[in-house]
Amino acid sequence: MATHSVVYSEGSLHGLPSFPDESNLTNLTALVTGANGISGYHLVRVLAANPKRWSQIYCLSRRSPPDNFFEDLGEAATRVKHIAVDFLSKPAQIAERLKENVQKIDHVFFFSYMQTQQKGSVLEMWSDASALAEVNSKLLSNFLDGLRLTSLQPKRFLLQTGAKNYGFHMGPATNPSFESDPRVTLEDNFYYPQEDALAKYCEETGAAWNVVRPSYIIGAVRDGALNFMIGLAIYGAIQSYLKKPLDFPGDYAAWDREFCQSTALLNAHFEEWAVLTDKAGNEAFNIHDGQSFTWGRFWPYLASWFGIPWNPPEADSSKFRIWAHWNNSFNVQSPGVV
Repeated sequence: MATHSVVYSEGSLHGLPSFPDESNLTNLTALVTGANGISGYHLVRVLAANPKRWSQIYCLSRRSPPDNFFEDLGEAATRVKHIAVDFLSKPAQIAERLKENVQKIDHVFFFSYMQTQQKGSVLEMWSDASALAEVNSKLLSNFLDGLRLTSLQPKRFLLQTGAKNYGFHMGPATNPSFESDPRVTLEDNFYYPQEDALAKYCEETGAAWNVVRPSYIIGAVRDGALNFMIGLAIYGAIQSYLKKPLDFPGDYAAWDREFCQSTALLNAHFEEWAVLTDKAGNEAFNIHDGQSFTWGRFWPYLASWFGIPWNPPEADSSKFRIWAHWNNSFNVQSPGVV
């Protein structure tokens, strides 16, 4: 039997889902963890823009939101409440914070992430896979254990992971990747124990689950250290101020290689659709913006934004030094380039 859905456009985003005006899709309550981050913040924006559908949004994070968090939501901020919770604390303490502040939960969106102490350059952020797996597995398992100690019962629990599920951070991976692909077990990956913990919780409680796996995520948010577009914007601003061209800091292999990205706001619209669509329950989804790109195509656009000329990669390979493993977006760096 054929089904139909109405989609709409909003600014640069197209094909956004709409929802029928049904009683079961009104007066909903959402709980968003990691709400200060790039994904959590944009999810809050999307939910807060629909007051009839989402009457209360609880935002959980260890740190208080930045000053602009509530200001940018405008009137919708009255329906958003921040609760300071450390998911590395004991489940009983997490449960107590939930009992004190939350009356009901219809849907949970889990974006919490903790970076272990970094050794070396920024490119070593994920080098200690075991440490990352240990701390980030605890974030989710402690929260789930705390949730079990309350009377709160969500209908759907969405966990966001990412493309590292398929091993893209370790070397060439199967492309395209399918949600049914086997796990890559060459090193620890905290996505896998997180998924297992969520599956167990949902089996015990009767909640449905979703796992969403975006690609490189971009979007505007305070302290967005994992957003590579921020670094490129800073580089462009500096070169513009110095009246210098935008030099590409890699080789032609990086220049011509295809990449994809996942815009945080578009991810958020999709994730709202996922939890509100019955047939999408208990499913994992890959998501990205729908079209790949190369740095060679993007670089002139970036330079034109700052009104400066640009240069392609240096042709003389002797001027390069190896700066990272193959998966770094630029592969190599030439002396003197940011």
